[in-house]
Amino acid sequence: MMISTKGRYALRVMLDLADHSSGAYIPLKDIAQRQEISVKYLENILASLSRAGLVDAIRGKGGGYRLCRPVAAYSAGEIIRLAEGDLATVSCLKGDQKGCEKAGHCRALPLWQGLDRVVYDYLDSVSLAQLQGMEETL
Repeated sequence: MMISTKGRYALRVMLDLADHSSGAYIPLKDIAQRQEISVKYLENILASLSRAGLVDAIRGKGGGYRLCRPVAAYSAGEIIRLAEGDLATVSCLKGDQKGCEKAGHCRALPLWQGLDRVVYDYLDSVSLAQLQGMEETL
């Protein structure tokens, strides 16, 4: 599994919104400038985040984006899965497929299932608030 640019940028955008959270809506161009990401690319990411209910959006003058929950209520896993879709580490565990014709006698399947659990559990255990604090300790 490799997290794409879209997944990494989605996390960066959410951290930016968390860092500049004052209750006011933050213009897209401000986020794009701070994160050095094109406005066009961010529009797509923020549209997905808004449709999923992770951010509030208002169009027009005075519009922009803001978090709609407390920072600690967001997990890195939730954000990354929204941007990436399925994070399965091997194709036989992806989406609706969840197995293959060899699953009944695949001795490696428990390894892949365990690895997926570790990845999901870890990403879900790290909140946006924790990520804000991690930057200071690096």
